[in-house]
Amino acid sequence: MKTRFKFLIAAAILLLVIGTVPFLHASVSNFSLPSKTGTCLAKGASFTMPLTASVLTNVMAWQINVTYTSSAVNMTSFTLGSAFTGSNTVTTSKSSPGIVSISFTFENSATITATSTTTVVTYTFRTLVQSAGSSFHIVLSSENPKFGTILLGPDPSTVQSYTTTDGVLSCFLSPTP
Repeated sequence: MKTRFKFLIAAAILLLVIGTVPFLHASVSNFSLPSKTGTCLAKGASFTMPLTASVLTNVMAWQINVTYTSSAVNMTSFTLGSAFTGSNTVTTSKSSPGIVSISFTFENSATITATSTTTVVTYTFRTLVQSAGSSFHIVLSSENPKFGTILLGPDPSTVQSYTTTDGVLSCFLSPTP
């Protein structure tokens, strides 16, 4: 009887583990930028656009590519979120008017898991015109396979799914639903 009970316990644990494996990456992260409607800024004004991730699961590297209206705003700098600074991290960036691409990786097989909203990067922009308006588009990997946004982990060959919410700066208020 004890042998059968031990077998049932072992089988239950095995089923629990096997049943959990498909859900290890079940939480799909949403990358989002804010909607700043009704924000009328003077020419030369500085403002920030934090890009956040809703959840992160065993992420070891990412690349974020954002486009914006270069005739209205100019990116002046960016700051990585606190979860992506410190030792054992590598960051590269490339920007030109209207586009910025930032790549990040942890060294030594490190990963991050966050179950709440995490700031990935905060962009600082300066307006080039009075009452500037711009969309801020998170470029998908399906739109640009080489330079689109990508999320990797727990190893470099595992591409994770994600969704995006683009941002906007507009002097006009958006309609209420």
